[in-house]
Amino acid sequence: VFEHEIGIAEYVIAAMLEWQIGLRAMDARIRNGDWRGTFSHPDGPSLHGELLGKTLGLIGYGHISRALAARAHAFGMNVRACTRSPEKAADDPLLDWIDGMDNLPRLLTDSDFVVVACPLSEDTRGLIGAGELARMQPGSVIVNVARGELIDEQALYDALCARRIGGAVIDVWYRYPGGDLAGCLPSDLPFHELDNIIMLPHASGLSEGLVKRRWRRIAQNLDAIARGANPVNVLRAPGGAPPV
Repeated sequence: VFEHEIGIAEYVIAAMLEWQIGLRAMDARIRNGDWRGTFSHPDGPSLHGELLGKTLGLIGYGHISRALAARAHAFGMNVRACTRSPEKAADDPLLDWIDGMDNLPRLLTDSDFVVVACPLSEDTRGLIGAGELARMQPGSVIVNVARGELIDEQALYDALCARRIGGAVIDVWYRYPGGDLAGCLPSDLPFHELDNIIMLPHASGLSEGLVKRRWRRIAQNLDAIARGANPVNVLRAPGGAPPV
């Protein structure tokens, strides 16, 4: 049924805006009487960044990436993508370019923000390792809203510790709690001690609108099946291969 792509896309936009503007840091400073950032400060204004003109690189171009591309385009970002089937989106007006996964090194090198939004499989497990992270710009940020294992855990931690990349925004993890939710950290590595990562508990898609849209879509699909019509978002037809 999908319908989670809107919440995830807005989450990524919010994270990128926070990275460029730094609302949390400004809020913490002014609570202590520190007015850095204002034009009248004796040391001059402290300028924050913008998303305008930044390059967003999407790994995978499914529901999530398309929703994100539309929003990033509205902010004036350059949007690029690598996917297994680039021909399906060759004429997408939201993209500056799209190519196959063999051109991933170019995407990593050219992007200010890299968003991992592709499926996890044996082919993509560890897709982003030490070599791929080394190709990223020193100030660029990697965002993972797909599955934790798509990025090598140790390689990501090492790159953040050494500040070989600007930072990370991670919503999906390497360890999840069982029945007792208390006290479980999302990795054996101390990501929580780093100041160049934004961490969330696999919650980016859990918006209020998701629940309404998803149940509406389920009802629409059940109605379509009852009427002998085709439901939407079919992943695998009964007894057949996945749709193209």
